Amino acid sequence: MAGTPRHWDWARLADHVVSRRAALGMSRDALADATGVSARSIGKMERGESVSRDTVAKVEIALGWEQGSGRRLLEGGEPSEAARPAPAAGSAYRVILDAPGLTEGERLAAIAAIEEERRRTRERYARAGYTEEQQRLFEAAPEAFRILVERERARRAAEDEANGASALPGSGDRPA
Repeated sequence: MAGTPRHWDWARLADHVVSRRAALGMSRDALADATGVSARSIGKMERGESVSRDTVAKVEIALGWEQGSGRRLLEGGEPSEAARPAPAAGSAYRVILDAPGLTEGERLAAIAAIEEERRRTRERYARAGYTEEQQRLFEAAPEAFRILVERERARRAAEDEANGASALPGSGDRPA
């Protein structure tokens, strides 16, 4: 991590990551897939080399640790298990937890992948200017959010048209 204190114990973090990954029955490649981090970066972490805060955070999620566990390990503390709310019936989490034949590591990897995709989606909508309330609506009711987005696009298009903007070729195309 850029600007990391010299006293951080990367070897300690490495030992815990390797032990937890093995206990979950995950390969290094499976951990890389679950986090969206390259296998090379996972290898660096597992060899006790420093990696970015983002990498540490993604590995925490995939290993089922509470946010901040990586830093606690680097500072000589212990990781904490992440508290996950009981998933609703029919939710993606419930499907994963109820799927027969999956190891605990595979379950955590699947949950980490869902959480990472949700994080990316929230970032995309934030960059597009949607409020946190609209983003929560999307997570709670994706169909309602889709309708909201379509209405907003129609409103903006009507506004552009009223202001004399036109999307017809050769008549003032708007930039994409």
